[in-house]
Amino acid sequence: MTEAQIKHMAEQFLRWKLPANFNPDGGISFEPIGSKGTPYEYRREPVGTNLFGYTEAVEMVRHMIAGMPSGVADRNQATRGAIEAAMISGETR
Repeated sequence: MTEAQIKHMAEQFLRWKLPANFNPDGGISFEPIGSKGTPYEYRREPVGTNLFGYTEAVEMVRHMIAGMPSGVADRNQATRGAIEAAMISGETR
């Protein structure tokens, strides 16, 4: 995985709109309804996380991909490379 891909994943994570059933743990509280009990009630819709910032998100992605086994993406890339090589050599039409 490239550095650009890692940074992209961290940025996407930080922009992700948390699901309606977001329920933090570890003593963190979240009240989904702001100004509760007033005529000005509204629903809070958090995005990403405030638990850590960009630098920590990049490190989280690095942690997630550490030791990742090869997968379909690697096989697809190898297949594309083999097809391109065959086309260049004239083995396919």
